[in-house]
Amino acid sequence: MLRRGGFPPGWVYRLLVVALLAGCWFVLRTPEARSPGPVSAAGGYDWLQFNGDPQHSGDNRQESNLTASNVASLGQVFQATLPAVADGAPAYLRNVSTSTGIHDMLFLTTKAGDILALDAHSGNQIWIQHNPAGTCRINNGGSTCYTTSSPAIDPSRAFVYSYGLDGKAHKYAVGSGSEVLAGGWPEVTTVKDFDEKGSAALSVATAADGTSWVFVANGNGIAGLKLVISGGAPSLQAAWHQAPGGTSPIVANGVLYYAAGGSSIRALVPVSGGVPLWQGTIGGIHWESPIVANGMIYSADENAQLTAFGLPASPTATPTPTSTATATVIACPTATPTDVATSTPAPTNTPRATRTAIPLRIYLPELAEPCVSG
Repeated sequence: MLRRGGFPPGWVYRLLVVALLAGCWFVLRTPEARSPGPVSAAGGYDWLQFNGDPQHSGDNRQESNLTASNVASLGQVFQATLPAVADGAPAYLRNVSTSTGIHDMLFLTTKAGDILALDAHSGNQIWIQHNPAGTCRINNGGSTCYTTSSPAIDPSRAFVYSYGLDGKAHKYAVGSGSEVLAGGWPEVTTVKDFDEKGSAALSVATAADGTSWVFVANGNGIAGLKLVISGGAPSLQAAWHQAPGGTSPIVANGVLYYAAGGSSIRALVPVSGGVPLWQGTIGGIHWESPIVANGMIYSADENAQLTAFGLPASPTATPTPTSTATATVIACPTATPTDVATSTPAPTNTPRATRTAIPLRIYLPELAEPCVSG
């Protein structure tokens, strides 16, 4: 239990980071207060945390490489094997200095409490740190504790935060993985690690034409609903619905992406009846959701894999993997890729919690009606 008074310097800031890592905040945004989304960086942009910004909007307004006209040409770039299942979304950081040179990097938190950094173009592991469950058992029973959290990158771009199974939030240097062990870090998040873990978020944005949309994905399907205000009273008007269901949708450059329950990543036209544009194969999903960053789509799955999709390009030489995270790099095809092999996800232990099904996630990203070729 936290006591009043006597908190160390920076406690409020650290508590904010802990709350964001736990995913227990939601923000209702007005058009005047909406965030710009992903953070600009030299030669591209960063995706610093779950759904891209502090509001968790899933509203990527900086993507320019992927469009409704070319998304059907996406192909698998690589599929990396992870040390354990990563049940959340990756974070993305460009131009990071490491001992092996400058890398664009992905950061993932695994259910086993690992935080690992991968090269965003090859899937090769750069560093890894472990915060395992130890003796922690769910509800003090027989099942090992796990986390479904996602990492968050500090606005300074120097550190990444990750939840461990030791009941603490940890802070690491992005380039080396060295842990910060001063100034109150690692920060205690719970003294009941056997019974407490993260949740999901709700967020709002406004369309380019002034209208607002809600995109809901759950176990029954994905739907687009338009926010209508009549006489000062808001209501949601159903516009479209389709199967299969899935997890947290995001919007990038007028295209809606989500991880579907049928082991795929799907791209839809968000405000025109959810017209399908493309799909790519991954393993089964639980809470995993994709990110879009600088013309690439990344998603983890329940097969302990991270899969990357990109547009066709001339193949480039790929460094030989030198670590425990292995990746198979595939030259991008010139057409829609052939599905890769999938398998039924291994069963996971479910702790006693308020969620027993795929959660309801609501987003109102900034949209423009895209032009679809053909």
